[in-house]
Parts: sequence; C-alpha cells; structure tokens
Amino acid sequence: MSSITYHVQSQGLTGPGATLSEIAVGLTYVDTLNAYSAEQWFILTAAEPTASWTFDPGPAVDGTLFYHGMLVPQAGAATSFGMAVAAGAGSPIVVGANVSLPRTLSIVPVQIAWSRVSEAEVQVNGQYFRFSPNDTVARYLPLSAASYDWSLIYTLNEGQTFSVQATGATAPVLLLPPVPPLATIAFSVDSAYFDCLPIDHITVMPTNPGGQPPQITLTASQPGPTGADIFETQQGSAWTLLYDYTYTVHYTQASGLSSYTATVTGERNSTVVLSEMGVRIFDVAPAMAPVLGGISISYTYGATTKTTQAPAILQITSGDYQPGPFSYAVTYALSGSIEPGAALQTGSYALPAQVPPLPRVILDGNPFTVKTTTVTASGLTDSQRFNLTLFSTENGNLGLPDNSQWTMNGANKPVMLTKAAPSQTYTFAAISPDLAALSFAGSLIDQTMGTFTNAISANSSLHLAPHAIPYSITVNPTLVDWKTVDSVTLTLCNDAHPAESSTMTFTPASGFEYATYPVARPGSVPTISYCAVYSLSDGSKRTEKQTSVPAPATLILPATGSLTGDQC
Repeated sequence: MSSITYHVQSQGLTGPGATLSEIAVGLTYVDTLNAYSAEQWFILTAAEPTASWTFDPGPAVDGTLFYHGMLVPQAGAATSFGMAVAAGAGSPIVVGANVSLPRTLSIVPVQIAWSRVSEAEVQVNGQYFRFSPNDTVARYLPLSAASYDWSLIYTLNEGQTFSVQATGATAPVLLLPPVPPLATIAFSVDSAYFDCLPIDHITVMPTNPGGQPPQITLTASQPGPTGADIFETQQGSAWTLLYDYTYTVHYTQASGLSSYTATVTGERNSTVVLSEMGVRIFDVAPAMAPVLGGISISYTYGATTKTTQAPAILQITSGDYQPGPFSYAVTYALSGSIEPGAALQTGSYALPAQVPPLPRVILDGNPFTVKTTTVTASGLTDSQRFNLTLFSTENGNLGLPDNSQWTMNGANKPVMLTKAAPSQTYTFAAISPDLAALSFAGSLIDQTMGTFTNAISANSSLHLAPHAIPYSITVNPTLVDWKTVDSVTLTLCNDAHPAESSTMTFTPASGFEYATYPVARPGSVPTISYCAVYSLSDGSKRTEKQTSVPAPATLILPATGSLTGDQC
C-alpha cells in the first residue's frame, strides 16, 4: 500500500513580523466509503514552524483531510480557527497569522436516482470526483475563489449519458441535480411518400437535452411510428417535453436527387409525422398533353414563392423551407385545337392555391369542355347575305383573386350566311359553357352594306335577320367590391320591347355575361333601362339604376350601389 503525506506550513511564527508563539494544528483524515479515519496533532513553534504527516491508509486512498486548530499569540488570548478542507496531499496546508481559511464546497449526491444511474462523474475547477450506487458519500473541496465552475456526467444503466454544467456557481453546497424523467417520442412518415417519391430512407436525430441523441431510421418497410426515449426538460418546478430534431431524407442514387435536411426546434409533441420531404414532383396526365400548350406552376413554401413549368421536379433547400403548408397554383395554357377541325384557341386557366395531399402531384382533370354554337340567319332574300367573323371569348371569375380565373379566345373564322346556306357552326373549348360566348359581328350585304360590331352571346343557338340586327351588351363585374358585396342582381330592359327583359345574378366567382337585343338596321343603338341590386355582407342592400339610356357596348357595374336599399 502507498502512504500519504500532508505538509503543514506556518505564518507568523518567525521573522521580524512574528506575532505568534505557537500554533496547534489538528489533522483528521476520513474515508467514509472504506470506514477509515486517522488523526494527528502538531504544535508549531519558531523552532519548528513546519510539520509533515505520513501515514498508510491502506485501500482508503480517496478520503478527505480536514484541519482545525488554535493560534497562540505572543501577547493576548489564544484564538481557534474552524474546520477546513485541505486541497490535497500535493498542496501544503498553510495556517497562522493573517491566513484566511479556504471556503469549503460540499458535493452531495442525495438527489440521484441510483436505480437509473451507474456512475456520476463531477468536475469542479478541474478536480474530478466519482460517485456510484456503492459510493454515495459527500465530497469536500476547498475553494480559493468566490465562485466555481462545475460539470456533471451521469452514465445511465441503459447506456445513455446525461450531462449538465454551470459556471460562476457560489453555493457552498453542490447538490447534484436529479436525472430528468424519460419520455418516449415517436416519428413516422406517410407510407405513400415512399410510393410516390424515390426515397431510399429517412434518418431522424432528436436532440436529447443533456444526453446522447438517439437515431431513428424510417424506410418503406418501416415507415414508423418508431420511438426513442429522451430526457424531459425542467421549466420552473415542472418537467416537460421540449426538444429539437433534425431529419434527412436520402433519395435513391438513380433519382439524381440530393438529400434534404431540415431542423425543427421547440417540438413539444410526443408523436411527430414528418411531412416535408424537400421535393415536389409535378406530372402531367397523358390525357392532358394534347389539350395543353403548357402549364405554369406558382408554388409557395414558407416565405418563398417561385414559378416553374410542368412537368418538373422542385427541390426545396433547407435554408428556404419554413414550417408550414406548401401550396401551389396552376395556370393551364391552351394553344391549339381541342379537336380536329375546331378553331385554334389561346388562353389560360388559373386554379387557386391549394395544398397537395402528397408531394407528387398529377395534373389531370381536363378543365376544358367542348362547346358548339350555331349561328342561323333567317328572312334572307337571294341578294342578301351576312358576312360574319366568328370567334369565341370567355372571361371567368374576375372577382375575388382566390377563386379560379380564366380567359379564353378563339381564332377568327370568317363565314357567309345566305338564303341557301343560312347556318354555320363554331366549335371551341370552354371552361364554363354558360359563360363562354361567341362573337358574331359582321355586315349585312344588301343594296347597301351595314356593319354591326356589338354581337356577342353565350347562347348555343344564335339568330339574326335583316330586320333584326343583334346589338349586344357585355356586363363586366370586375369593379364590384366583392369584399363587401355578396351578390348583384341585374335586370336589363329594352325600352323598345319592355317585355324583353334580362335578369342575371353575379357573385365573386362570376365572369362576363351578355344581353342581346334586335335593332332594325345595322349601326342602330337601342335605349335601355337597368336596375342593379347589391346584396351586402352585412345584410343590407344598395341599388344602382339608369332609365332610358343609350345601350353601352360594355356595362361596367360600379363597386356598389349609389342608392340605399332595394329601389328597383
């Protein structure tokens, strides 16, 4: 066995400034774990101002040396100095005049749940102390400064570690904190993600506050929920679940996609379903391909908004992504004929933003419907004919922007209606057949030529005659204040034929509508009266009306009615 030696040095017994005649010093060595103690007293004088104590403690080498004593002055009464802890056998114990005893720090492991902990290692100011279920005795350490730094590592029975540390501590007792309670957390991902995306596997690394983080792997065969135990976090006097986690989506090498990593902070849920895979794939259904000239996609995630063309694969970078729903809006562009012999058309159809249920989006559901409109002339003589230019036009939902919006225009188709061939048919694509209109303006060729420009209707059968030239009014609801107006009911009346009134209702999802009246000759303008009743969101009504005014080619409804109530 190795022996231990402690050295005692004095101050104030020798030299020109000596004030003490002797110092009595008592040394007590205690190793509670091994039930060992030893004691030794020294009397220091000017002749013997130092002393050394060597003893063999056997296996009790981890004990603590306490010392105390009495100072005897050359004149006056003796004074005692209280119990203090020696720094260690390698550091001398200094006692005497004007010597301040070091503060004693007690390291106490009474809060540790030893049923979960196999070892506790404490470091204070660079000195290490170890505790175990078989060694729970307090340790003591002298402090030379007003504060101290400490760190602690618990090794748990299941192999996890828990660590905590602090700087600038001042308490005389270091009461080792308890090990946090464990909480089970579980991660999963919708198994459909593995079917629609080329994912190889997903790794999840939840932080374990103060401890080693567990790692979870999700695969197509094991999409979760897969759990792990982590430490809870103390907030005030209560323990709660609060953690961060990082996950990485690893794609197959054949896909050419780079992995995606995201970090989520401040998670409190015990069950987490991963939803952001860092990729969106937009495909076009085969049935759509011949109908569409192109597809434009505007997508938003977090604070980022971008536009791309489909088909496309969009990779979201970790820096761009912010937690929240991914939404996308699609604009279909039509350029071509929807069927053989149909008129060439161009236009766009914009769907409102939506959140896809899966990160792979199949763009299908052809929005276009074939509409056929027939124009027929009656009452023509052999010398009369109509020269018309037919083209389709459709403007839908010009109200609130969060609804679908579209505009379509067909190619010009010159036609001639005669007594022998009085009808022509125009086929085109329509989003809403009720709103899709055909313009059939042109000229009546008689002994003279009369041109008419306002001829447009959404009806599928159109009629005209030399004595009944169409005059159309386009009703435009664009300027209606749809934030305060729920609907507008418009009644139009042809003053020449009061019985020929038209009533139409507009809502935020409405587009242009049309009313057509016959006039006796090309270029004539009928007079009309109209009354529009606005139904407001607050339940009130307002009215806008005009009486016997020349019919405008376009009637733009104002934002709201200028008159209070329903005055139609």
